[in-house]
Amino acid sequence: MDRNSTNKPAGSSILRVASIILIVYAVITLVSGLFMMMGVYMVAADADVNIATGIAAIVGIVAFLGGLLNLFVGVVGFRASKRNGRNSLAFVLGIISVVFGVCGIITSFGSGEAGSIANAVAGIILPALYLYGVIETRRRVA
Repeated sequence: MDRNSTNKPAGSSILRVASIILIVYAVITLVSGLFMMMGVYMVAADADVNIATGIAAIVGIVAFLGGLLNLFVGVVGFRASKRNGRNSLAFVLGIISVVFGVCGIITSFGSGEAGSIANAVAGIILPALYLYGVIETRRRVA
């Protein structure tokens, strides 16, 4: 029997916590995206549709799709935290999440607002912890 398969993977606790937080965040994002899209639909039924309504609908759709992505990343990470292995999908998703976080930081510097920059920096911490946890679970295999 492989000794690594019975031991708890290194970094699995960090990966598990980061994945759970991502799942909770994804559910909140999915619900808020749905409410935004439903609210736009209700406003559009009662009043003249203007550009702000269209933008709100697009923001709701993007929030919903982002929530789906975060939910998928969180579930894959949670499953990867339970085993030693290459966890290739979790690794790739972790890299993608970190890249999106870095892009968020770069675009927030364009706005120049301190709150926007702080949110972007906070938005990179969770994907970085997720990626670190995946890397630690992969080290046992190598």
